[in-house]
Amino acid sequence: MRPLRWRVSLALWAAAFVITAVPHAVSLVESLFATPDDTVYGMVAMYGGSCPGFELSMRLMPWAVVAWMPPAPAVVAVGFAAWALLARRGHRRWGRAVGWVTVALVTWNTVVFLAPAALDTAMGCRTGSVGLYEPDLLWSCLWDLLVAVLIILAVRVRRAGRWSPYVRVLLALTVVLLVSGTDAAPGEITEASPKLCERWGTMGYGGEATPDDTHREQAYLCVVRQEGVLRDEYAGTPDDRLLAIGRRLCRARLDGSGPHDASQDVAGEFGDQRLTAALRYLCPDLARSQDADEEQARVANERFIATAKRRCDRLPRHRPRVPAVRTARAALWSEFGALYASEEEPGEDFPALNDAYANHLVGGAPGQLAILTADEAMHVCVTVEAYRRRPPVEVKGWEQVVEVGYRSTTGDLRLTDDDGADDLPDLAIGGKGAYRVRVHMRGADAAMADDGDARQEFLVMVYPGTSTRQVVLRK
Repeated sequence: MRPLRWRVSLALWAAAFVITAVPHAVSLVESLFATPDDTVYGMVAMYGGSCPGFELSMRLMPWAVVAWMPPAPAVVAVGFAAWALLARRGHRRWGRAVGWVTVALVTWNTVVFLAPAALDTAMGCRTGSVGLYEPDLLWSCLWDLLVAVLIILAVRVRRAGRWSPYVRVLLALTVVLLVSGTDAAPGEITEASPKLCERWGTMGYGGEATPDDTHREQAYLCVVRQEGVLRDEYAGTPDDRLLAIGRRLCRARLDGSGPHDASQDVAGEFGDQRLTAALRYLCPDLARSQDADEEQARVANERFIATAKRRCDRLPRHRPRVPAVRTARAALWSEFGALYASEEEPGEDFPALNDAYANHLVGGAPGQLAILTADEAMHVCVTVEAYRRRPPVEVKGWEQVVEVGYRSTTGDLRLTDDDGADDLPDLAIGGKGAYRVRVHMRGADAAMADDGDARQEFLVMVYPGTSTRQVVLRK
């Protein structure tokens, strides 16, 4: 090898080594001065179900682990040593092969993660990966590409001032990519000042719901920058990149390609809810789609509630054997597997619920009443009756009947559902004091069926009484 050609190759190898060593040197310096709170964990997430690129990346992932093991500077150093030895002895083809192997090891992870994403993008199949478009990751990929080009040039150098057409094309491509990847000037960063952003807010802070088209971007940027919508590392991100991230998330949500998973890559301490509000400002199509979904869900929920009420209304009315002072009927919602009455603000403990578990139906404590339902998240049909004196025992036609003592602490005993509906009257007709509560239940098996909503029925009788015993009249 001629001396000038050898010196050019050495310079190219040295440049490749320095480029790969710089990130490791920076990480080493940062680790020496870092505190435990400075630790940051990062990942590139890809979603996409049956997208071919995504499936390919999953198959290549185990092989990527191998390429992670040797540090890039060590790979370049070993590659240079092997190439130099072979080139000195005249084995130039083998030296070039060593160079290509070195390039493959240095760029393997870039190929594993970015090539499948590029394939899915070209085929119109979304990966849902936000991280692939991050500036830091783009720079990392261009960094690897530059190292690869330097090594390829180093092992293909012929003589000073003259390059093969192949090398010229590769060098030109590298220059174009580097120029396109670097913005000539740093992007503008909008300051989220109160004067500029006081019109916009989320989560009940008085923000306008529908900014006009000329203010959508401003509203989105204000919310993102002033309310911790994105992670801290996005604080210095230029406006154009924040807008690009927002529009990608909008498209992901409109296309249904894993919106919440993708949002987790960028969402800040307040999570996805405020990010959703910010995206509604930026993307009117997303706002309209979400409003339509919410309206559809509201209508469906109203129909669901109306069906439950009709089912309860169709049940035969209970005919008391002695006159009841108060009686009412309602379809109550049981979110957590029980109906409650609490005359005072409940604390961490709810002893009435523990008593109910003991007899599998009803429990009472001072100011607390709990009635167990067959399942969670369902309507149950409840009839309540208040008496001046003890009513006759009725067990025929009921699956369970249990009577417990209850002490009213405020004189206001009302069964409510987990939605806070106040559909049933006060059953403590004598004010504060001691009562007996008798609960009848049937339809537990029907409630566990596929269409089990509003299939379980309860009859609750309340009358004055000082006994605190639990009496199981039927089980």
